[in-house]
Amino acid sequence: MNSILKVICATALFSTTGSLLAAPLAHEPEARIALVVKPSSLVSIQAAIVDDSGRRKLRGYALRRPFNKSAGSGHVDIEAFSSLGDSIIVERVAMMPTPLPQTVLGKSTFLWNIPERIEAGSRVELRYHTGSHPVAQ
Repeated sequence: MNSILKVICATALFSTTGSLLAAPLAHEPEARIALVVKPSSLVSIQAAIVDDSGRRKLRGYALRRPFNKSAGSGHVDIEAFSSLGDSIIVERVAMMPTPLPQTVLGKSTFLWNIPERIEAGSRVELRYHTGSHPVAQ
């Protein structure tokens, strides 16, 4: 069973302004982390929090929007906020493959190991964009 990834939270297709409260993890019955996807005209992002052998991970993928050929080499910025609204962490997560495939709905995946300091009541925001920039820690 260890080799099988158990998805123990709700998987949902996010709208460009949507959010989802992930279902609680088995060992933390009240734990919820809000996932918020920021709007992008380039891609649609889907993501879920999963338990992989006791470690929380955020797995997701970006789909190129129909008729969009400019999504290119992008990445996902992740910013986590405490329940009080304070920024806890900012990270840039690479996507595979990069650039997004040129198919009609090109798909690239991403994976982020959720740090233990991201607790119940936190909010995690996902934002896709092309280009590079420094990431503040």
